[in-house]
Amino acid sequence: MVNYEVSVKGNHNINAILVYEQQQTWSRWTQAKRYYDFYTNDQINFAGLDNQETGGLEEETARMSYLGRLNYDYKDRYLLEFAFRRDGSFRYHPDHRWGMFPVGAIGWRISDESFLNEISWLTDLKLRASYGIVGEDAGRPFQYIAGFSTTGGGGYEFINGEYTVGASSPSIVNNSLTWFTSSILDIGFDLSLWDGKLQAEFDLYKRNREGLLAHRDASLPNTFGGSLPQENLNSDQVRGIDFAISYMNFVGNFQYGIDANFNYARTKNIHVERGPFLNSMDRWRNGRAGRYNDVVWGYIYAGQFQDADEIIHSPIQNGDLGNLRELPGDFRFEDVNNDGIIDGNDMQPEFWNGTPKLFYGFTLKGAWKGFDFNMLFQGAARYSVRFEELYAEVLAYQGLNTPAYFFDRWRKEDPYDLQSEWIPGEWPAARLISNVGMMYAESEIWRRDASYIRLKSMEIGYSFDSQLLNAIGLNGLRLYANAHNIFTFTDPFVKIFDPEKIEGSYNAGFNYPLQRGFNFGINVKF
Repeated sequence: MVNYEVSVKGNHNINAILVYEQQQTWSRWTQAKRYYDFYTNDQINFAGLDNQETGGLEEETARMSYLGRLNYDYKDRYLLEFAFRRDGSFRYHPDHRWGMFPVGAIGWRISDESFLNEISWLTDLKLRASYGIVGEDAGRPFQYIAGFSTTGGGGYEFINGEYTVGASSPSIVNNSLTWFTSSILDIGFDLSLWDGKLQAEFDLYKRNREGLLAHRDASLPNTFGGSLPQENLNSDQVRGIDFAISYMNFVGNFQYGIDANFNYARTKNIHVERGPFLNSMDRWRNGRAGRYNDVVWGYIYAGQFQDADEIIHSPIQNGDLGNLRELPGDFRFEDVNNDGIIDGNDMQPEFWNGTPKLFYGFTLKGAWKGFDFNMLFQGAARYSVRFEELYAEVLAYQGLNTPAYFFDRWRKEDPYDLQSEWIPGEWPAARLISNVGMMYAESEIWRRDASYIRLKSMEIGYSFDSQLLNAIGLNGLRLYANAHNIFTFTDPFVKIFDPEKIEGSYNAGFNYPLQRGFNFGINVKF
């Protein structure tokens, strides 16, 4: 690494840095196992000879980089930065091994201009913009080399009792695979007013990723004996806004402040490799290119069947089974295209997916004559969660579990008399999942809006006067009490668990409810 820094006449400041970086990894592992016959011993040589297993592998990687950065500013008012990385990766063909990734940024501290000197309440105002390209080396290495592989070839017994390891045919050689790139643009400003009492940061940003890995959509005859390689085919785009603001002030002896932040972003597919659409319906239902990737399709909930007559005269919900499995109280769905059949053609882009698009939070804080307090609120919005199995299925897990809320269900007045009247409830009649129709179809019943806001933490403390403490030989004494996860505003169906940390896409209800904690303590400094 070489660094250069100079200031010309105290006004022109220049800083430059050059870095060379090389990384190589090498690993080798082996294992040997022999099973004992009639006694055990921790030495492999003393185990049996009939059952033996061995394994091992060696791996090498290598990367090389040249990095540089140049910073220039004039009186800390006009700011310029240029940086670059030239990276080489072992993964790719020598003709496509290297990638060049430049970054540039400009800034203007407009508050230092003479025409703003008369604005006494303006402490700092900085306009800034940056644009850069970064890369990532991804994909299976050495796809440019033709050759059979001894992994994935299976094994065969050509001679009785002798197992022969096979070799798998190679993929089509791909000499062109290379880095995928992200082009990132950010425009924003920093603002400070009244000697820092009010501060704000604002950013608009966009990221275009190109060359994402995918397999080309093409048909090969089953006699071809190979597979298509990965290629740099797909692309997407993220657009977002980020905002943060803080305010701090005094009223007599009372100091108070608030900090708030907000971020909203969505991802849009630009190109998604696929074959031609069959028709306009196929394009509308399954097309992903040119669309945001955060939508989940589902059925439109239309209420519950009230009696057998309504079931008979309603659109068919279960294909060739008609509505034979539907009972009064079961969920019914809207026949969007009015063809008398409810199927995938009636699904609509109804829900956000499970990734939040919007994050926000704010902190309230204050201090008065030794007392201090702090409250942190946080939340997320524009996403959903789908519950299943133990938490969201009647008689789930082989009929051995039913959450208590399912007790409020449709049921017969006399369970031993099939002719008795139905008693309405909130949920359909209880039976095994194999005996229901569309009860668990994707809809607002099971997929819920998980947007929330939570009082994450709160703390109250009192610090004793230092003069009093010095008299008894102490430098500091503070009593405090705090609480965490105090309350959460969200959908009641989601609130049982933690909307901030749902257990992935398989939300079966195995995780523990969110815990609320309280602490009391004392800090003593001697």
